[in-house]
Order: sequence, then C-alpha cells, then structure tokens
Amino acid sequence: MTKNRLLSPIPSYIILAFFALFLFSCSDKAGEKTDDLTKEAKDCNYLAPVAIFSSISSELPNYKFEKKSAYNTMESFSFSETDRLEIYQKGCDQLVQEFRFFTESDIDRMSYIINFFTAISKKDPSLLGLSQFAEEFERRKEELAVGNTLQLSETIFIKIDETPMGAQERLIRITMSSEYF
Repeated sequence: MTKNRLLSPIPSYIILAFFALFLFSCSDKAGEKTDDLTKEAKDCNYLAPVAIFSSISSELPNYKFEKKSAYNTMESFSFSETDRLEIYQKGCDQLVQEFRFFTESDIDRMSYIINFFTAISKKDPSLLGLSQFAEEFERRKEELAVGNTLQLSETIFIKIDETPMGAQERLIRITMSSEYF
C-alpha cells in the first residue's frame, strides 16, 4: 500500500497550533454582521478574527491592527529597517490567513520564514504555535515548493510563494486555509 505524503500524519500539536492561531485570535461578538452582510455571526462556523500579535504590540515598530469588516482584518508591523509583515485574516465559514513578508533579505524563503516564526514565538507564550509551525516547515521544506498548495492535515492547507517586488525587495507569502484553495 502506497502512503500519500500529502496526507501523512502530522503531530497533533501542529493541528492544535493552527486552530489556536485562528480560534484564540477570534472575538466572541455574536450577532455581528459578516462581510457579505447577509449572515449574522451566529450563523458562521468561526468567530471574527482579532490581532495575533497584540500581546507584544508595544515591542513591534509601526504596529497596526485594522478591522476591515466583521470577518476581515489586517495586522502589520516592521521588524527591521528592511523587513515588514502584513497579516490578512478572513473567515466566516472558511478560515484564511495570509502572512505577507516584504524583505530585502537574500536568505532563502524557507529559512527566512522558519527563522522569523522561531524568533517571534519566543517573545510571548501566546505565540508558541508559531514555533510549532516553524518546526513543521523545517521538517517538510522540500514539499513546500513555491506555488504548490500542500495539505498538512485534513483541515490545514498551506501555500508558500515568492514574488520579486523590485531591484532588491521581494514578497514571501504564506497562505493557510481550512479548505483547499
């Protein structure tokens, strides 16, 4: 029997970390209107997203959290003179979280992501899930090819890609979703 590498078992703590990022970064405001203005929050599968890095916001230069609509947020900050991160979260019935790293670093994209998640996870216990993702990214580096959607488990899909943004800057994007995309 051939084992499907895409559906290979991943440690349960990775699954818990994914849902912790979404569920613990959600509000509990029932009755709030959703993006499409046709559903109430009580009719959604998930709660509205809130800031992931609020626990360390005072340590993050240019930190900003914006609620674009009930189920659509953007969080951003700088972490060096040439590096910044924007995080877009949305979801009512499907969760989608996108990390957009803008950098001039020449470090390969997987090392860059792993280094960032490992370092920032040490700043606060609420960010522990990020170090667990770094460990999983390290373990599955070769499978995380640019532009391919990878199924980490039955409920976690991920895509990592990279786009040049000029002479030196590039965009490294990680998209995670509760459904295949």
